[in-house]
Amino acid sequence: EPKRAADRPKPRKIQTNPVTLPEPPSLQIEPAGSRGGDVGKIQWLVPEFIARGALVLLAAEKGSGKTTLIYRLAEAVQNGELFLDQIPTTKGQVLMIQGDEPPADSEYKFNLMGLKGKGSFDIAYHQHLLDLCELEDQICSGKYDLIGIDSATSILTANDLEVTDPEFTRNLYRIGKCLSENQVSCIVTTHLNKPIENKIRKTVTPHDISGLATISNACTDLWGLYKVPEIEWPDHFRLRCLGKRYCRVDTV
Repeated sequence: EPKRAADRPKPRKIQTNPVTLPEPPSLQIEPAGSRGGDVGKIQWLVPEFIARGALVLLAAEKGSGKTTLIYRLAEAVQNGELFLDQIPTTKGQVLMIQGDEPPADSEYKFNLMGLKGKGSFDIAYHQHLLDLCELEDQICSGKYDLIGIDSATSILTANDLEVTDPEFTRNLYRIGKCLSENQVSCIVTTHLNKPIENKIRKTVTPHDISGLATISNACTDLWGLYKVPEIEWPDHFRLRCLGKRYCRVDTV
């Protein structure tokens, strides 16, 4: 036994090289309220309507004039003029991304509205799904103060993506984060669900917005545009704040 034990090969020591693992990403922890005096204060592009860095969702039924409304908004901001002839605006460069109307229809509307000529805002026509990387490049460029998207249904969806898909909400979160970081405002139009039994709509709530309920969570503020049941003048429509962060609920 002792001889056999002595004849056995001795175990070799395995040489190992220590591997340095990368440090796991850490949370950016800091004291609350340490970002500076101006952070947290509302900076309005259009008072009580659109704040800087906000993603505003404008929900309306077809034919309610939402495209005309955001064109007037773009005109007012581009020239630093009153919006709706009563609300002051901060002058800034505006980009409209149009997916609902072909160029010929938009040009006809511009002529009708008198939007031709000096001081016009920029417009890009998209008849297919908008590349979010391309949109983020425009947001980060520092060129624009306000971006309008008409509409979420035509530009941010495709055959395999609808407003009822969670991915659509995640895209809105992604856009909103980029807007906030660059302090660029954005207004996006979308549609409302049809009233039950086609009843006359008397008001608009967040539950009337077409798509998942989480869509409203991904936006900074929500507005509804609808025709007033008991009109006081021809083409009487109401723009109403549905709340969220900056605009006051029931502001009309």
